[in-house]
Amino acid sequence: MAKPSSSDSFTTSFIRHHINTNIRLIIITTALLLILLNLLTFRHQIPLPSGILHWTDANRPVIQIALINAHHANDEVNTALYDAFSHSIRVQITRYQQGAAYGMDDIVAQLPHPPKTKWLPMSEFSKLVSEGTAPDIVVSTTCANDYSTEASNSASALMADYEVLLRQHNTHLICVMHQSNHFIDGWGFELKTVFKPWILQERLDVVTLSPHVEEYFVGKVWPMFWEEEMGSLKQAGLRMRGFVPVFPVVANPKESGRKEELEGGRKRLRFAIQGSFDHGRDFESIFTRFVDVKNDWFGLGKGEDAEQIELNIIGSGTRPEVPEDIAHQIFFHENLDYTQYYNLLSEMDGLLPAFAMENWAGNDYYSNIASSSISASVIAGVPLVADFKLLKAYSYLRLSIVWYRDDEEHEIDAAFRMLEAGAERRRAMKDAVAKRRAVILQQNYANVEEWARQAYEKAQARVGVPVELMEELIEVKEVHKFNPFPTRPISRLLEGRI
Repeated sequence: MAKPSSSDSFTTSFIRHHINTNIRLIIITTALLLILLNLLTFRHQIPLPSGILHWTDANRPVIQIALINAHHANDEVNTALYDAFSHSIRVQITRYQQGAAYGMDDIVAQLPHPPKTKWLPMSEFSKLVSEGTAPDIVVSTTCANDYSTEASNSASALMADYEVLLRQHNTHLICVMHQSNHFIDGWGFELKTVFKPWILQERLDVVTLSPHVEEYFVGKVWPMFWEEEMGSLKQAGLRMRGFVPVFPVVANPKESGRKEELEGGRKRLRFAIQGSFDHGRDFESIFTRFVDVKNDWFGLGKGEDAEQIELNIIGSGTRPEVPEDIAHQIFFHENLDYTQYYNLLSEMDGLLPAFAMENWAGNDYYSNIASSSISASVIAGVPLVADFKLLKAYSYLRLSIVWYRDDEEHEIDAAFRMLEAGAERRRAMKDAVAKRRAVILQQNYANVEEWARQAYEKAQARVGVPVELMEELIEVKEVHKFNPFPTRPISRLLEGRI
């Protein structure tokens, strides 16, 4: 048998070397992946002291939630949050408020899980706290108003209640932010005083009602007004949440005293503007353009079509002046109760935002405040007339559920254009909004369940922690301007102290 040549030996050695090298690489890579997986798993574990119940334990107590609306405003947001939390079998909700405006109780009674008891006055919340009992979670639905003495007469009492909850109980606070400008200057100083210790103990979540409000707060308000004192959001430990304030409504469109049809059996095309008559809506621009487009249509021999447009203005305040040429096509609906309101809104073919470029106190609906018109359209199943700017600000909407207009096109032009869409297309658009609402509701239900779970587990991790230790944590975070325990600071402290 022939002896292998030196070249064959070299080839064999070369192959063996590379096989061994590849095997080593595979082993090392696998080991690193296992280590990384273990680290990631550990990062998301919440180490709890032995004997503390976990969220999945069947025998753990039902979470007690207090839903607070001390300012008596934003009933729709209050109702949406109640609906979302009520879908969890692990919670019990008690509502505290000054009263339900415009018959909202009738709407709440029709929700899938209506409350077993009526709302309680705010004095009962103070009584509860003073008697030494407290909810696991407080959801403040008009947060900035509830804790600013400039906005609410009950703010001082609530601040005292919160001081007790902070120092003597283990309550987690969820603050609903309607407009981020409230957290600057005047009101902001009071709010910072109230919320700073809650933030530093990681017992506060801030919920915004639209993505653009959160972006404004994170990108402008916090860096300008809070960051120097408390560090970045992550360093401070403040958790931002998002929530779309919608809920299911059983609407019953009915006759509203106006003719459903014009002469010849032609159907009216109904649009609405919802909101205050006094601010936030650019009625002058809407009416002026309405007259101009109507005259253009008459000039083109389409005057009868132009008469089909009907504009319903729903709200309260001082009625804006209406040009005589279109007065018979404009209908005002004032101080409706919520049942009437949603019934009427559900009849509409479209909703015009009609936003003024800037409303009161320098706020606008595209940057720092969430408009109720947007969520109202989803609740009632009515497509908005929307441009790219609005879709970007309220990104929970979809292009498929709005009457889209170009940036240069006026809302009234888009409304007139809908005359050509046909009844079948208009029905399909409303169905699309209803389907999108169903998706949003399921997302809401899943999200608040997660909020409650995380708040509960954090609260359980704090059980037995002395007040002095919590204050020590605050001092460390204030001095170093960073979170010394980045994964779960309270739990890390517990590992070494309990």
